[in-house]
Amino acid sequence: PRSGRPSLNTLAKGFLVERTWSKATMLLTLLPLLPLLPLVSGSESRKDLQQQGFAFPLGKFDPYLTARLVDQVNDWEKQGLAIEQQNATWNSHFRSDVVMEAATDPQVLDAVQEVVGKDVVLLHTTFFAKYPRTLSIDSSESSPKCLTIIGTHQDRTYWGINPESKPVVSVWVAIDNVTMENGAMQFFPGTHKTKLEHVKGYDECSALYDSQSIRPEDLPSEEPVNMELKPGEYGIFDSQAAHRSGRNTSPHRRIGLTMIYVPAEV
Repeated sequence: PRSGRPSLNTLAKGFLVERTWSKATMLLTLLPLLPLLPLVSGSESRKDLQQQGFAFPLGKFDPYLTARLVDQVNDWEKQGLAIEQQNATWNSHFRSDVVMEAATDPQVLDAVQEVVGKDVVLLHTTFFAKYPRTLSIDSSESSPKCLTIIGTHQDRTYWGINPESKPVVSVWVAIDNVTMENGAMQFFPGTHKTKLEHVKGYDECSALYDSQSIRPEDLPSEEPVNMELKPGEYGIFDSQAAHRSGRNTSPHRRIGLTMIYVPAEV
């Protein structure tokens, strides 16, 4: 393996991997064969996750893995795969070695296990894309004013994962440079500690089901924190952390890989 990094085959020797294809999940049970690498960001990031509900950048993949993830996305685009339609890339770790390698990265699993426990289920992977669009002066159907806007929400509201007392986390990996201009996510500190109401029809620009959004008055008064990342960097956030993202007004695409982890007992 390059850069002294263990290969996926080597990683497999350190983990008991059970694929449950019908549920599109993967059970990772840690065995004492491969020592995990320390977190890049250390105890400060763990403190941020506990207190704020998110931590970023938590770490960064090595250039070789990052380049392979970018190449995978570029190959899919060349094949005509609509990355912006998330179901086109759902659970791509089952058909892409590089996505599987990212999902089983030792530093990522180290961070996840500190939150959800030793036995970890990789519940889901997908890519989220925001492509650049140019708005016309009018509000014609070909150029909607709300394109790619995601209203403020808590992911777990839509997932039906029980019991609710069990932690669920997402790791979000930047494939491209992620800025506020091209639609970076914004997180509201401390909202992971409270279940907030999602109001249907509240925001006509929200791409969420039934135009849902959390009302501003239900959110903390402090400004949200912008998750701006460079390619290969990743952050972690609690499934209850309220977040949103605006439209891509830049000339560049914004793609990220989301990997969702839960404890085995949910």
